Amino acid sequence: MGATRIDSRRLAMALLICCGLIVSGLASAKADTDPSVQHYVDSQGRSICSNLAEGPTTGAVHGTVDGTQLAGGFTHLQAVEIIRLSVQRYCPEYVPLVKQAGY
Repeated sequence: MGATRIDSRRLAMALLICCGLIVSGLASAKADTDPSVQHYVDSQGRSICSNLAEGPTTGAVHGTVDGTQLAGGFTHLQAVEIIRLSVQRYCPEYVPLVKQAGY
């Protein structure tokens, strides 16, 4: 029984460490938003929402990501982040649509 108690403590400690790493990773990822991405969201976020409002489909989300990537010279991942942040801030009603589109 003594060995089981030690293993349980080690398991608990390992889980706490993993949870701490995950939480700290999420916090730093949020804090590390590229300034150019944030600037684009600030200046174009409402326009992105207007574009989605014209035809709220997953195709429109994909097209908006592609258009943002080309217009702003962003990577695909940056364009996806721009769409997510814009929708979260200016038109949260489209969050489910963005998720449905796979972003």
